[in-house]
Amino acid sequence: MKTKSKRVVKRFTLASFFLAVMLGVTGASASAANAEAVTGNEWTTPEIVRVNQTDARASVIPFDDLESAKNNPTLRLGKNSPNYIDLDGTWKFNWVSKPADKPDITGVTSIPEHYFDITVPSSWQTNMQYAGWKGDEIDWPIYNNQDYPWEASGNGVAKQPRGDGSAAPAAYNPVGTYMRTVTIDEKDIGSRFIITFNGVESGFYLYVNGQAVGYDEDSFTTAEFDITDYLHAGENLIAAQVYHYTTGSYIENQDMIYYAGIHRDVYITKQPKVSIFDYNVETTFENHDYGQANLELKVDVANTADAAAARQVRAYLYDGAGNVVPSVNGIVQNVNPAAGEEAAAVFHAVVENPKLWSAEFPNLYTLVMALYDDDGSLLQTVGKRVGFREFYIEGDPGKSEMRLNGQNIEFYGVCRGEADPAGGHHIPYDTIVKDVQNAKQLNINAIRTSHFPPD
Repeated sequence: MKTKSKRVVKRFTLASFFLAVMLGVTGASASAANAEAVTGNEWTTPEIVRVNQTDARASVIPFDDLESAKNNPTLRLGKNSPNYIDLDGTWKFNWVSKPADKPDITGVTSIPEHYFDITVPSSWQTNMQYAGWKGDEIDWPIYNNQDYPWEASGNGVAKQPRGDGSAAPAAYNPVGTYMRTVTIDEKDIGSRFIITFNGVESGFYLYVNGQAVGYDEDSFTTAEFDITDYLHAGENLIAAQVYHYTTGSYIENQDMIYYAGIHRDVYITKQPKVSIFDYNVETTFENHDYGQANLELKVDVANTADAAAARQVRAYLYDGAGNVVPSVNGIVQNVNPAAGEEAAAVFHAVVENPKLWSAEFPNLYTLVMALYDDDGSLLQTVGKRVGFREFYIEGDPGKSEMRLNGQNIEFYGVCRGEADPAGGHHIPYDTIVKDVQNAKQLNINAIRTSHFPPD
């Protein structure tokens, strides 16, 4: 069940693996009525890494028709959805050097006049220097390897103790407060609204219209909150209060340049109260037979309405030319999620003679999942790129070989950490594309994403 608040270990990066194994965390969506209390001490409490979040899931951008989902199956193209509210761009920003000086934004419903402009996504260390900052202090980027970054913050700041992980640094630990407004059309009240932060370093509290919604600390994975009950028709204030360091920073310590801020996309999605919440798709082969592939699909339908619902899930698979695959042409499963519960539609299909994916021939298919009402009305669609490929290791220990689609493969790889002179930990899309092009030109076929999930 994913529509009531609870404490469960749901997701973690390599950076937070050990912490997540040891600790309970909040992983389900929470309405204002049943939300867990936000104390304001989570940033320096190692037992808590997130509060009032929805469960970790695949990226879901809802569309209204099959063709749109088919033509926009990536997160970047998802911005074309009428149900995608883009929160990237200019936010208002306030910066202080330590938590004791942070503004209390509980009950604040308008942006204070002294806040200045900052670009989201970006790291504030690179951004605030040209965004109107007039203070004497600059929160500099810090490169660090084995020591913790707060042990030497620069700019004349006294060295802070290493600490033992039981509390975050407090004497110098900058806090950035971000604010912006978003307008919700009255006709959309009654839908479910989920806000997504794809990366915030290193921990933050979310406020909507002056109410504390929840908390997250994990700099390089997605945090999502159900904010349906916090919104109203008209103008709404979204605020994020970001801490440079949290107790999670002990786990995230690695050899990299340290920044802080909202460094990945922020957006709100609008969907029906009964909607596709998550999915998982896998492609497999029997006995390395590449003339035939299995496609396994599980679609989770969440019901946040007050009554049980009868729905139908259909799946379509299109090849690279846009032609539907005959064996996955509107295959159907019925689901009946109870109020406040989820129900899963599970599919199995066989695809004959699939075009295999490899680095040399990156063939991709497009999967479209569609949700229908019990009267046959189309309610929602979601698109996703899908590839058919098999990687495995064969042979005895010490004499084994790595194989891709039955062929031997050698990796020629490099490490890549995300750092940009203007964006900090935000890497512009064009730069990412150029990185891949340069790698291909240099015969690099593998990238180690040092040391966290890439954007």
